[in-house]
Amino acid sequence: MPRAAIDFDRANSVSGHNIRRYFEHYPRLVELMTRSHKYVEDWVRVFYATLYVVDQRHFIQFMFDGREHRWSKERMAELLGVPLRDRSLHSVVYDGVSPPYRGQAGTAPPLDQVGHLFRGEMLADTPRTPDRLRPEFQLMLQILRRSLIPKAGFREGFTALQQAVLTCLTTFTDFDIVDIIVAEMEDVIVDGMPTRRQMPYAHWITHMLYQLGEDNTAFRTLYRATDTRFSDYRPAMRDDQRRGGRAARAVREQIPAEERAEVEVEDEELEAAERGFLSYYYASSTSDSDYDDEEEQARFFPPARHDAEAGGSGEPRPPSPPPAPQVSQAQVTQPDALQGILQALLQQQAEHTRVQQQQT
Repeated sequence: MPRAAIDFDRANSVSGHNIRRYFEHYPRLVELMTRSHKYVEDWVRVFYATLYVVDQRHFIQFMFDGREHRWSKERMAELLGVPLRDRSLHSVVYDGVSPPYRGQAGTAPPLDQVGHLFRGEMLADTPRTPDRLRPEFQLMLQILRRSLIPKAGFREGFTALQQAVLTCLTTFTDFDIVDIIVAEMEDVIVDGMPTRRQMPYAHWITHMLYQLGEDNTAFRTLYRATDTRFSDYRPAMRDDQRRGGRAARAVREQIPAEERAEVEVEDEELEAAERGFLSYYYASSTSDSDYDDEEEQARFFPPARHDAEAGGSGEPRPPSPPPAPQVSQAQVTQPDALQGILQALLQQQAEHTRVQQQQT
């Protein structure tokens, strides 16, 4: 299960390093990652079925409780309790690429910025794979895969985005956490209706939606009665015999047969997609000479500008969002209509993107 609440004390004990300190640089990020991981599945499904991302991820629009809601990134940062920064790693890694970003090679950080993550000497043509990472950074990657960059399946992959986020964390370089979340959400709606295992940030989405209805007794009652939740991520000690593939098989054997078949199909699809990505990535990996230009290196880590909390005066004002698509309360309460709604929203979003590109 790629989404979990993180046990940082356990992570520190397992790694022998202070893993928590890398995340504590970002105010309240640790609190977000350790917060209650229960979620209301119906809320999250309707959220994704009606989600519409506009203006280069500055705004999202969706339906909740029969009403249309429109949030800016500043509003999401406020609800999540994290600061808003102006450095979008997706814009750097996937410059000029349209969603979905998953499966795209992207541009990885230059070697001199990621070298500290790896054991031994790293050359320009050395594959950047998780098994080459220092043990504490291997663990940090697993934490990211279960929280900020939820990812299941092929564990031999180390994507350009994962490299960029891990480098920012370990060098205490600010980046826009909310932008990461919105971009991952955008991938979900472009890929199609998610299954339960493919609803990233379900517990964080539930946390934000609960704040919209916390004055409503029915909402409070439903949330408190909910028992759907993600597990805690408590990494095993190195000498724990429950580690590895045998442990994974044991966990799967406890899943009902129908769900286990679905899990296996999804993992096979993810692994096939990521193998294709890795083949392309390694074939097109850049050498040090590609980064001789200072402007190219500055794309990843320009001089840091430590902004104030979300919504501060230093934040650029995003453009106003276009009118939201009209979706009725009756539509979102009919499960059979969700797929049709999603397709209509995606068509509107694609048309809006096309118009924006023509205007630039």
